[in-house]
Amino acid sequence: MSEHHQVDFGSLQRTDRTEAPAVVFDAAWRRLQAKYGQRFYRMWKYYLMCSAGSFRSRQGQLWQLVLTKRERAGGYRSVR
Repeated sequence: MSEHHQVDFGSLQRTDRTEAPAVVFDAAWRRLQAKYGQRFYRMWKYYLMCSAGSFRSRQGQLWQLVLTKRERAGGYRSVR
């Protein structure tokens, strides 16, 4: 059985909500550290904090490119 941590996002200030995933990660780290190690912690924490900064700045952009071979019958059809 896995243990889940919940954060009441409604009670957090706007700037705090972007950092909530990092707070949850830190709370779970004691259980995870033997399996993943410090290098994983530093990389994942860096990713979470960069994501928080991107959301806060409202300057982030997400692009998706789909590459297909010309021979593909019918080409690519986006499902929306």
